[in-house]
Amino acid sequence: MCRFLARVAIQVLYRPIVVGGERVPDTGGVLIAANHQSYIDPPFVGCWVKRHLTFIARSGLFKSAFMARLIGSLNSIPIAEEGSDTAAMKAVLEAIADDRAVLIFPEGSRTEDGGMHEFKRGASVVVKRARCPVVPVGIEGAWDAWPRGRKRPRLFGRRLAMVYREPIPLETLEAEGKGALALIEREVTLAREEACRLLLEATRGRLPSVAAAERQR
Repeated sequence: MCRFLARVAIQVLYRPIVVGGERVPDTGGVLIAANHQSYIDPPFVGCWVKRHLTFIARSGLFKSAFMARLIGSLNSIPIAEEGSDTAAMKAVLEAIADDRAVLIFPEGSRTEDGGMHEFKRGASVVVKRARCPVVPVGIEGAWDAWPRGRKRPRLFGRRLAMVYREPIPLETLEAEGKGALALIEREVTLAREEACRLLLEATRGRLPSVAAAERQR
């Protein structure tokens, strides 16, 4: 029900452009790796795949009893905001072993300027230990809709775009070794660039604002 309502709200408010949601495997353990622009990202990614996702959420969101109950019921795993979190890692690996799809944001936190930033080393540990395919996802427009530091989202005048790329097989990730995270980062970058292009075309160069500003220089 929450997924249905979130999808309707996103469609009405932001008229999203979504490509490749069917590329997420219907069964089996899988990691979905996306760039992180906004609080909108988790429901946006989760609403356009056929299966339920497991989310990793910073532990601060669980301080409120209401929020803890809500996001906990939506398959969220709390993770410490600083340092390593063995319990969270164990929960993620158990979810993968239980053939679930887990959404991760390898940047570690939401962007402050609309750009995509370097992936954290902790994400490479998750990828290595999970031993499963990874689906790269690129998001654009969410930063314009709800940038970091803003208390409430902008509800009108913004649009979203998202591209899911083909899953990166486990065999490819293992062959890359220490370069696996760099490969995922390149694939997410390509997905984001495609999402950006689609959004620029749909808005005649108006959005996303960062790319629009670069075009005018």
